[in-house]
Amino acid sequence: MTGPIDPGVFNLRMAVLEPVTTDDGMGGGVQTLVEQRQVWAQFVPDAPTASSSQSLRDTLGAGTITMRAAMAPDAGWLLRWTSGGISRTVEVEAVEPGQTYDRCRVKEVAR
Repeated sequence: MTGPIDPGVFNLRMAVLEPVTTDDGMGGGVQTLVEQRQVWAQFVPDAPTASSSQSLRDTLGAGTITMRAAMAPDAGWLLRWTSGGISRTVEVEAVEPGQTYDRCRVKEVAR
């Protein structure tokens, strides 16, 4: 991330969830989510494209999350938060580490 950022923009308390698969004893596995930590972060949704036929609410499922450096989860982990009475869960697709802040590309998942 370039330039300073106001830490006051970190307005969402997010749970960092690690997907853990355990053997089910029948040749398959069961995935559970294990909360590893909580972080303060900022979610910035992607802007809808002019050609998008989706409603604004539908396009808010992807974006960028910014948080303090060394706090970002690995790709494939989940972040969950509640804002305005609505709970959201996103999967981390990619992490861009920085010296002061990390940025994560995320996509909303149905959970």
